[in-house]
Amino acid sequence: MTRRALQLLLTALVCQLTVGPLSAQPVRLIYDTDFQSDCDDAGALAMLHILADRGEVELLAVMTSATGPQIAPATSAFNHFYHRRAIPIGDMKYSPEQFFRGSDRYTATIAAEFPHDLAGEDDAPSAVALYREILSAQPDHSVVLLTVGFTRNIADLLASEPDQFSPDTGVDLVSKKVIRYVSMGGEFSHDTPEAPTRDRFNWKHDLKEPYAAIREILDLWPSEVPLISSGWTVGDEGAFDPAFKSVWAGEGTRNLPQEHILRRAYELWFEGKENWNRHCNDQCATLYAVRGPGPDFIEHLDGDIDVAPDGADTWTAQRDLNQGYIVKARDADLLSTEIEQLMLADPAAADTTPPSSPNTVTVATLPDDPATVRLSWLPATDADVGSWVVAYRVYRDGQYVGAAAGTQYFDHPPTGSHRLYEVAAVNAAGLESTRAPTLIQMAEPQSP
Repeated sequence: MTRRALQLLLTALVCQLTVGPLSAQPVRLIYDTDFQSDCDDAGALAMLHILADRGEVELLAVMTSATGPQIAPATSAFNHFYHRRAIPIGDMKYSPEQFFRGSDRYTATIAAEFPHDLAGEDDAPSAVALYREILSAQPDHSVVLLTVGFTRNIADLLASEPDQFSPDTGVDLVSKKVIRYVSMGGEFSHDTPEAPTRDRFNWKHDLKEPYAAIREILDLWPSEVPLISSGWTVGDEGAFDPAFKSVWAGEGTRNLPQEHILRRAYELWFEGKENWNRHCNDQCATLYAVRGPGPDFIEHLDGDIDVAPDGADTWTAQRDLNQGYIVKARDADLLSTEIEQLMLADPAAADTTPPSSPNTVTVATLPDDPATVRLSWLPATDADVGSWVVAYRVYRDGQYVGAAAGTQYFDHPPTGSHRLYEVAAVNAAGLESTRAPTLIQMAEPQSP
């Protein structure tokens, strides 16, 4: 082997090592999206499923951060298409009058043409409640939060109070469970990040006033958890400076089968236009959230992000504040190719193996409310690549009573006699484990 050939081989091996996930274990991630506002949200969700097929990420939930009756059903349809129908979906519980609602170019049609499990937004739980339930059940410092849409859900999570799932405030829960937060928003110059620039969309729109949610987040954010902006100049730099290229993808979806859900989303978004390429702001943020900087991005951390009331974004270097931003490290064309290849990859075959059963199921009445029982259990597991436990189903006396996204469930059974509870784990594909039983004797009601 020549010296040149050896150098090329070593370079290829280094690239293979650096392009992979952040660790040997899949990244636990919650995806928060303004699905319908743009087609890159759909491209990013497709990418997450392909990265999950490859064992790089476990998609714990999808949260919607825009208002619209078919957004949750459309995200459910995407999860269905990629054989992960059971991934929980949380909905932003604000009306269109309260919050920004963009034009719907594709979600209603996607929901009408593809199978899904949600009839409408009302069938999905509150995004903030679902965040709290899921985070409370995760190992400490293990979850990546990724917002590619509006930031109101995260602001409301930080402001949330203790509940039945966790005694922690929202700030404390994030501090305990989240390893980093990536937001597709903000705008920072490569050369002068301290020079004010303005986010054009995601950080701008909020129900209170422009830029209110991101400013609440920056005020409350726990300093020990990194907060990283993947700004507009990462995926669409050419729109700001013609001397630079934007990261574009989407034209290749034309070559997907007619019945492919991502092809249909891009087709609907472009409404008969000749070119289906679109900026990859959301895909860039997604790639970074899963893989870290690798060869694609450069991190500028250890600083302080400030967003003024008029939206001016500035970043000031300051140690131990853990706020920062990323810029591209590769040529935009190379990054475009990498992203489009992930978007166009064939989904893995549907999982056929159920997860393990939950361990150590316990049940007891609440001390201050003997009519309410609390079930808890140790997490179940799923050893298959591209599969993980997303929920638990609870049965009382053989009848289904509800589901949990974490490792506890509260029920109000009839009083008197024994009650047999059973808990089954459910993986992303919707496959159910064998049920783990437990028994409780309910007290007779007290005579008046």
